[in-house]
Amino acid sequence: MTQADEANATRPVTAGAHYVAIGSSFAAGPGIAPIVDRRAGRSGRNYAHQVAGALSLRLTDVSFSGATTADVMEGRRGTPAQIEAVTSGTALVTITVGGNDLGYIGGLIAAGAADAAARRLGRISRRAARWVRGRVSLEVDGQSVEAAERAMTAVGQAARRRAPAARVLFVDYLPVAGSHERAGVPAPRLPLTPGELRQVTRTAELLSRAFATAAERSGSELVRASAAGLDHGPLSPDPWVTGYEGSLLRRGAAVPYHPTLAGMTAVARLIVEHLREPGPAQPAS
Repeated sequence: MTQADEANATRPVTAGAHYVAIGSSFAAGPGIAPIVDRRAGRSGRNYAHQVAGALSLRLTDVSFSGATTADVMEGRRGTPAQIEAVTSGTALVTITVGGNDLGYIGGLIAAGAADAAARRLGRISRRAARWVRGRVSLEVDGQSVEAAERAMTAVGQAARRRAPAARVLFVDYLPVAGSHERAGVPAPRLPLTPGELRQVTRTAELLSRAFATAAERSGSELVRASAAGLDHGPLSPDPWVTGYEGSLLRRGAAVPYHPTLAGMTAVARLIVEHLREPGPAQPAS
């Protein structure tokens, strides 16, 4: 390595280094005990906490369930912008955000709730549920995907500006519909029609591509949870994501279509393994 390379190399992620976790619910871990911040739906066993524990890092976890890229950059409901947690002394940043820009998981939950109502309630309620479901779209248009991609790229670029020597990792979403789900769609745990399943699969593929593009354009790195989780959907023997488990109002019910503890542990393992490889040299300023 030349002197120029040494001067522009990323900071090593060693014990005691500062780690900032940015993202939405797939980073925060709602429904996974213990919940350390109820407002954010943030678990003390999400992937960030597990990575920090494995590598003895000083963690600042600002992930927030429901967050969009705008929330990361500008803040929301009195909460500071997540990006402000990244400082010049930060050695590691993980980013899992973008799905809420497309209404990805929200649409799935709405479809599941409408299906549950249609099956369990009376005739009038079933009609109302079908009316609601008919207005739930799981499909996204190209313009929305491009806008999310640009916004995700901006998040990566901002992290790189604020911490030029940090390793910045985009960590994409575990798949809701993997190999087991595409073979069949049994209700009620995955109450999707074949057409809806195709739409969900397509949206997940577009979102994964957006993560890859954002990582490349911002000069960041990519951890492909989407690929690792293909055999671990909600209908698999070892699910890394929940299905639609029933009433959202039932105390203790799992959060539909979100990472399980096993899923968070798997993503943490992917990140730790990724960090064992040397980070890319940064361009000279």
